[in-house]
Amino acid sequence: MIYQKKELKANLFQEERTEELKCLVWNQSFRGFMKTNFLITFKKSLEIIYQTLDGQILGTYQIQDLSKNSEIRINLEKVQHLRWFGQLEENCTKIGRWSARWKGQTLKDVGGYYSELGQKQGLWKELIQDYQSHAQAYELGEYLIGKKIGIWKSIFEEEEIGCGQYNQLSQKIGNWIELSDNFWELSQVTYRGKYENGNKIGRWDIYLRNKEENLMQLQIGGGNYDQNGSGLKIGKWIDICDQFYEDNQVTYIGEYQNGIKIGRWNTNLNFDGKNEEIGGGSYNQLGNGQKIGKWIELSEGFQEHNQVIFYGEYKNGFKVGRWNTYLKFNGKDEEIGGGFYDWRENGQKIGKWIELSDGPSRSRYIQVIYTGEYKNSLKVGNWNAYYRDRGLRGGQYDEKSGVKIGKWVELSENFGDGLGYSLIIYIGEYKGGKKFGLWDIFWGVDLQNLNTEWLGGGLYDECGRKIGKWIEVNDWFYSWKQVTYRGEYKNGKKIKTWYNFWREKGKNKIFEQIDGGSYDEQGQGLKNGYWIELSQDFHDRSQVIYYGLYQNGRKVGVWYELERLQWQIKGAFCKTGEHVYDQ
Repeated sequence: MIYQKKELKANLFQEERTEELKCLVWNQSFRGFMKTNFLITFKKSLEIIYQTLDGQILGTYQIQDLSKNSEIRINLEKVQHLRWFGQLEENCTKIGRWSARWKGQTLKDVGGYYSELGQKQGLWKELIQDYQSHAQAYELGEYLIGKKIGIWKSIFEEEEIGCGQYNQLSQKIGNWIELSDNFWELSQVTYRGKYENGNKIGRWDIYLRNKEENLMQLQIGGGNYDQNGSGLKIGKWIDICDQFYEDNQVTYIGEYQNGIKIGRWNTNLNFDGKNEEIGGGSYNQLGNGQKIGKWIELSEGFQEHNQVIFYGEYKNGFKVGRWNTYLKFNGKDEEIGGGFYDWRENGQKIGKWIELSDGPSRSRYIQVIYTGEYKNSLKVGNWNAYYRDRGLRGGQYDEKSGVKIGKWVELSENFGDGLGYSLIIYIGEYKGGKKFGLWDIFWGVDLQNLNTEWLGGGLYDECGRKIGKWIEVNDWFYSWKQVTYRGEYKNGKKIKTWYNFWREKGKNKIFEQIDGGSYDEQGQGLKNGYWIELSQDFHDRSQVIYYGLYQNGRKVGVWYELERLQWQIKGAFCKTGEHVYDQ
């Protein structure tokens, strides 16, 4: 998973509130990132609760001191699968030996001891902050009265790949090799340089551990930090993009002044051993980091198979005038969209626009575009969707408020063809920006010939909440993963019994029930009792299911991993009788 950052402000906790967020999760089968949605609830008690959309509590996080937590990094997989267990005193102080489980399995030697005052003490083996299935890296070192001291090492695939030293004040000193924030198996990036009293100084270099070249360390960037210990970048630098990995080796080359980018910066892509300049532009010399003049920028999902770029101009840090969208393919730039920004209104979009779907793409061909008009940066009037130049309709935005109104035909976020794509279409009505009445769900069996199949749907009330009987589809419903869910809603919350259904790829196949489970009777949308759930990657060739018990939305007791056809136990989760606490 690519982690997200969430800024924590006091007003988030003034009253209980829930937000729906999105994150990217790597899927090895499709070799690409999938978008997944989840809920995050902020409680007055400074507790944060993470939930799936269907009522499963993934985990919690307790803010001890809001002033010391300016932001959190949301790692959904870690929240869901990491559990710590050990002795907890009545005052919630951890003491003695604490260990960790990942997906129900005890992690070898991970953990350490807490003193009677609840402070980490002695040797510890800890998980890196962004630990996940594809980034199973560890840190080894010593604590003294709750602070790191001495030599600490970073371990990945049983090999030491990082190392450095803390002084008695728990400040980093001397030479260090550190793992990048987004370190994982396809992005084994490390930084090498020197610390003085906890601040980076002098030359720091960026290296990539290349799996295909006998784990050779390739230098891919770097630059200098101020020698005065301010920790600010200065002079010439080669930076890497936040989502740097094998299919997205993008670097930025330019100059820093007191930690602020100035002058010309170039954007380069390393592909098949070739380092090609593909974009860039200039920052002003005032040291405020404002972009000026002509720029070529990369799309958020830019990668080897999705090379979308934007051409246009900045003025005082705002986009102005015409911006065009291009697709790079076979060495050529094909214009596929764009529109105007109003320089008089701080870069707000105006007039006619052609925009791209923001869903993930692994195709060399743009799949979905949207056309319509902006006023004061709000979408207004009719907006239409096109798939491979075939119109799939769309709907209307209110001229004053910019909210959706009337009849709409909407495409799923992951809409597109090819392995792993989801040709799902939703048809229904909006009233005042909220879904209302009957909405139907269709699958585009053959959109070239406008051949669709009705899969399900249900009703929304006046407040835009789901009510009554529903048939829903998996977020990544496609030919090999035809999974639906059937049950009932009340005031937007799932109630009573819900069932999983699946059918095999092929003509005239019928959906087969694979059990399910029940939600709480209080209408909170929390899972309760025994459940049979499908794995996240459940499809025709990998029919893995899970069986176990929920209490108030949390998994408890023994959970079994089973092959649906063979009913062969592959593993177990959270053994009964041992305390398991959330990270």
